[in-house]
Amino acid sequence: QSQGPPTPPTTPKTDVQPGKPDLKREGRTLQESGRQPPHIDFRDVDIGELSSEVISNIE
Repeated sequence: QSQGPPTPPTTPKTDVQPGKPDLKREGRTLQESGRQPPHIDFRDVDIGELSSEVISNIE
């Protein structure tokens, strides 16, 4: 049971590493989506993801 609690804090930290490369991949899609009208919607998502990275850095 002692291994239970230490597992959750380790899971989010590992997710942050693979999430960083994903952000770069979405950036490429942003350029392609720029041709479509939902470009503004994509911009909003980018801001939210950026905030997530900043929070992770503080931790």
